[in-house]
Amino acid sequence: MHSPTFFTAAIAAFSLSGSFYAGSVQAAPPPASKSQAPQQQQRADSPVAIPTPPAAFQAKGFRVLGHQRESRSGLHIWTVQHVASGTKTILYSTSKNEVFFAGAMWDGITGGNVSDPLYASPLMTGEESSGAATPAAPTVAGKPAGVPGSIKRLGELVGVKDGDAPIEKTLFVFFDPRCPYCHQLYEVTRNSAALKGRAIVWLPVTILGQKERGAAIVADILQREKPAEGLQIAFSGFANANATPNAKTTAAIQENERIFWAAFQANPGAGQASVPVAFFMDKAGNPQMVANPAASLAKIFQEMN
Repeated sequence: MHSPTFFTAAIAAFSLSGSFYAGSVQAAPPPASKSQAPQQQQRADSPVAIPTPPAAFQAKGFRVLGHQRESRSGLHIWTVQHVASGTKTILYSTSKNEVFFAGAMWDGITGGNVSDPLYASPLMTGEESSGAATPAAPTVAGKPAGVPGSIKRLGELVGVKDGDAPIEKTLFVFFDPRCPYCHQLYEVTRNSAALKGRAIVWLPVTILGQKERGAAIVADILQREKPAEGLQIAFSGFANANATPNAKTTAAIQENERIFWAAFQANPGAGQASVPVAFFMDKAGNPQMVANPAASLAKIFQEMN
């Protein structure tokens, strides 16, 4: 087992460096990595007046925030928000709205990921500007002011919170409920003394193949009256693998996985995407990322704010 390795992370795509080590399960199959977003003239996106969206958006609980047209394919690109959960995402529809879909869109010529820049837009990040200048927040002894944007973004994702602590003292863990190392981490964190004054937010993903089965287990966790109990049951091996994900759960999984993949796609040196992987804010105010946090939990808590 290698010694713990920490990585500084930056908004919006968690810019990291370094390499991962044993004690995590690799995602399969991963999306294409090391792809750069195509330049604007290659994508040929152009904002247009918002047309009528697919009728099914309303039935699915989506509110349209913005629209673009991909000129070469004619696809509509919709920035939407799920009304019930508040989750934002990007959806695509054909020119006449016969069908709509979600996922990554790739440039057919360059192979670049066209979707990543869309997720970094002001509509998605909530950073729309009114045109007025915003004074810079003060810093103390070189410490970054406030909570890093990447940590704030993690705090907006849907997961299960374990413990009661502010975001500055919270560890965010991406996990697949079928991952044995994720189970190991959960057992390690049952030590209440270790969690004293801190919290863990468990962010479910389904990156180990057989996504429908993974989504069913996530649904059994998130859709319970007490998701924390569902998490415990899942890590005990007794989850209901036949649960049906509702729209809120499906949207949560998609957004969690988008952030998960972004962290690895932006950093080829991080190696194969894997779970569990954790993020936190250190005492210096910097976001950090570490693989196999079970092996280094004590050090992580020492490094936390």
